Amino acid sequence: MQPGTLLGLPWLAAPPGTQREEIRALKRSLAAVDGVEDLWRRLTRLAAYGLDEVQLSQLSRLISALPDGPGAPPRLKLALLGGGTLSLCGPAIVASALRWDLRVDVIEGGYGSAVTDALDPGSAVRRAEPDMALVAFDRRTLGLDRARLTAGEAEAAVESALATVRSVVEGLRPSVTGAILVQTVVPPMDCLFGGLDLTIAGSPFAQVGALNAHVVEWASRGDIVLVDVARLAATVGLERWDDPPRWHSAKLPMSPDAIPLYGDFVARALGAVQGKSRKCLVLDLDNTLWGGVIGDDGLGGILLGQGSPTGEAFLAIQQTALDLREALQRLEPAR
Repeated sequence: MQPGTLLGLPWLAAPPGTQREEIRALKRSLAAVDGVEDLWRRLTRLAAYGLDEVQLSQLSRLISALPDGPGAPPRLKLALLGGGTLSLCGPAIVASALRWDLRVDVIEGGYGSAVTDALDPGSAVRRAEPDMALVAFDRRTLGLDRARLTAGEAEAAVESALATVRSVVEGLRPSVTGAILVQTVVPPMDCLFGGLDLTIAGSPFAQVGALNAHVVEWASRGDIVLVDVARLAATVGLERWDDPPRWHSAKLPMSPDAIPLYGDFVARALGAVQGKSRKCLVLDLDNTLWGGVIGDDGLGGILLGQGSPTGEAFLAIQQTALDLREALQRLEPAR
């Protein structure tokens, strides 16, 4: 993980340095069948730290071994299907979901068999009757990593990729009791045609963009829940998100450094669907909404507004808060 960046999960507390010992202590505690509620609290407290991929994986195994009983939340079965190697992503989702008081069991589809697992009523995924599903494809497994020579060929490639994603979603529907989440596809880091990538329909970047537009339109109808991983990757930076050597050696769709952030992002989506979202914006006044301290500097001495770079920065914070309030007010009646 990279401290100071989104990949370092800066909104979470830094691990205290004793997390390895805490995990070992929890392993020993699992041998006792009593005190499940206390074990759950300790697991949740540990998950609140910004753990790396290895630590999340260790925590995930503890969660799976946690016995049922008073104080343990009900299990949420999540089917995970897509392209590439997803075996490192599941544990990160399981451990991150603790931050939303969710106990997730991931039912992972077979490697390269998402369509078969979704369409076959006898597959392990379908027979598990999951509560929710996450469809997580990669551009390379969808065939969108190659340039097409004509617009017609590009359109056909995008339609084929969309048909694959749709077939997985529709195949899962009879067995999934709740929402089906679909990820947007992360575009390639490299430009094939330089500044013309967006103008040439056959470029991999444009093909991925066209597919994502279809997925967004699909989600806007309420048929699926959108998980915009493409936007997340762009925010982090495609150079940090993508890891070509890892793809070629292990078919890992992202850098291992990005897995904790990915797990947290997906867990947030699961929490939102399960009604666990928290809508709260807490802002201090002095040196937060304006520069300076009113009690010391007076109204004329604070920095706020046009004409000062610092004042404009504080004004932008205020405008963001106002925009957020207006957006919530507009959305609330529709819910």
